[in-house]
Amino acid sequence: MFCKNCGSPIKVDSSFCTECGTKIEKEKVGKICKIIVSRRKYALGFAISFPVFIDGVELGKLKNGKSLEMEVTEGVHLVEFRCAEKTVKQEVDLTGKESVEIKCQANMGLIAAVAGINSVEYK
Repeated sequence: MFCKNCGSPIKVDSSFCTECGTKIEKEKVGKICKIIVSRRKYALGFAISFPVFIDGVELGKLKNGKSLEMEVTEGVHLVEFRCAEKTVKQEVDLTGKESVEIKCQANMGLIAAVAGINSVEYK
């Protein structure tokens, strides 16, 4: 979930944004869903982590064999993997869904690793 004032990620049970102090209005939150981004583990190579963004806000850096997750409101969201060579985008629609898991891996590009999406699974 993100602050409507500054765009910072906030926890679902928060009453105020920890970055700007804006009060979070609970009655306008809507249904809460989860976006999970996981990266396939490779024993060799591709140690480079790449940043993951949800709706333009950085979720964190996705490392080899790890996963990141964020609670968001129901609806359409844009997930981006920003790599040195190219940005890979995936739109997810959580309308009527509980969660989505995007499974990816690092593929070797021309000069650096590029995110490759293996699957998008809704639950």
